[in-house]
Amino acid sequence: MATYNGERYLARQLESIKDQTRLPDELVVGDDGSVDETVGILTDFQKIAPFQVTLIHRNRVGVAMNFLLTVQASRGSLIAFADQDDVWLPEKLERSLDALHRYRADVVIHGAKPVDAELRTKRTGYRNVRKTRVEERLQGNVWATAPGNAMLFRRNILDGCDWTARPESQMSDHPFYHDTLVKVLASVRGRTVRLPDRLLLYRQHSANVAGAPMTLTDGVRKYSGHIGHAASLEYRARIVRDWAQYFAALVDPERQPETVAYFLGAGDLMR
Repeated sequence: MATYNGERYLARQLESIKDQTRLPDELVVGDDGSVDETVGILTDFQKIAPFQVTLIHRNRVGVAMNFLLTVQASRGSLIAFADQDDVWLPEKLERSLDALHRYRADVVIHGAKPVDAELRTKRTGYRNVRKTRVEERLQGNVWATAPGNAMLFRRNILDGCDWTARPESQMSDHPFYHDTLVKVLASVRGRTVRLPDRLLLYRQHSANVAGAPMTLTDGVRKYSGHIGHAASLEYRARIVRDWAQYFAALVDPERQPETVAYFLGAGDLMR
């Protein structure tokens, strides 16, 4: 879990993790310099949690690096990202773990139910798959979203990866987020399973770092605004070229040509 000034919603999220039908073996929290009651809430939770809770203090490294450094500090071989403001439904971990083993997957991504700040169902452009989808290596959609709060993945997906050198996001001028890194690494290294099960209340509020688009149209408009218009295709092509170079270096030399072709093919789809 990565936290930063999360006092408003954090206690409810922690309670939902404690109420899992399959408890986590540990909860490792990286706090990125909170100045509200976040650390106090976490300290109190340490005393009652039925699993080990480790709190790490940082100083504004940013959300993506906070998550990645927190993964590095964990001990487990399986990782579930936890946002500070969501609510996990009771079977989130159990059903994700079952799917991971059943399909011999490297990453499981489940569905989510967008809600407002008061946990009331909210209509947005967030989409869930309608049935279980298994994506073999180099078969998934490069551009498909994969929210970290809905993931369970094998930690070794990140082996040998230089987090600081990851390419820029197609949505900003900053390196892409931790969840995109895991999702795309899985697409070139292993098997991804997408579940239709909605195992998370995905809270939408004014302080979200990222969130579901208000509607599908708004989402497209927001995406286009980030990319620009005349230069959009050229920009996306540059992104996939950067991805190709970055991820090809993380696979066996014999697999590099097909990995590069996978990303460049995604760029061709944008033309």
